[in-house]
Amino acid sequence: MWDSLKHHWTIVLGCVIIAAAIIAVLALTPPQKWGSVRALQIGQLPTPITTLIEPTTQSDERFKQRQLQGTK
Repeated sequence: MWDSLKHHWTIVLGCVIIAAAIIAVLALTPPQKWGSVRALQIGQLPTPITTLIEPTTQSDERFKQRQLQGTK
């Protein structure tokens, strides 16, 4: 392997220089800024709520079913 490297040292050196240049360009490139208009917390709904996602009686019944399923 060492004989092969000695024979092709210019190609290896060229690849190392090209890789170092690519790394330098990527390191100096600033990351893109992902701006957000607004941050929401998990489960938070927008403030002007005009309609319910599901009727109150339906969500109450679903909650009761969940509690009954855990008591087996």
